[in-house]
Amino acid sequence: MRILKLLALAALLPACSGHTVYRFEVDLLSFIPENQRAGSLTVPPGGIQVLLPGQGGQPVSLPGAKALLDGRMQGALEVVNNTALPLTASLEVRVGPAGDQNLFDGDQDVRWGIAQADLNPNETRVIALDLPLDSSAPAVYTLVKSGDFRIGLRIGFSTGAGSVRYALQREDLTLRLKPFNLIPNP
Repeated sequence: MRILKLLALAALLPACSGHTVYRFEVDLLSFIPENQRAGSLTVPPGGIQVLLPGQGGQPVSLPGAKALLDGRMQGALEVVNNTALPLTASLEVRVGPAGDQNLFDGDQDVRWGIAQADLNPNETRVIALDLPLDSSAPAVYTLVKSGDFRIGLRIGFSTGAGSVRYALQREDLTLRLKPFNLIPNP
């Protein structure tokens, strides 16, 4: 009788674990060198941009990403407008395939999302970014689900004419994976 109870329990455990969802968190800020996370720039009349961690972005490899359910990208950028004019600042996230060496040329890469804010002279603002990762953005979802992709940030400043300070405060990628989705249904 005791053996039957153990066998029944052993049979139930795999069924329960089939509903398990794993949460995978990546601190993308850690991939950006500390000396690039904050800085001061002189904004020319035509504007200026900063590409982080560079033109090619950061390669990301996620084993088991084919089990992706959904996810979220959250970011925060603090901007101080020391110019004499109003300034528009933006924080953009772009994603591309693993072989894309320029995430900002529109060739194979896509914009995941952008947030922007208008700042008056001597104003400080935090630009927050909260982007869902699901089938509502199929191009981004497909790239991340491939398991090998690149991700990059573009910080942009337009108008203004003077000094601007910026500091990346947060760049987190959170994914929810269900490994049992990898098992084919008969």
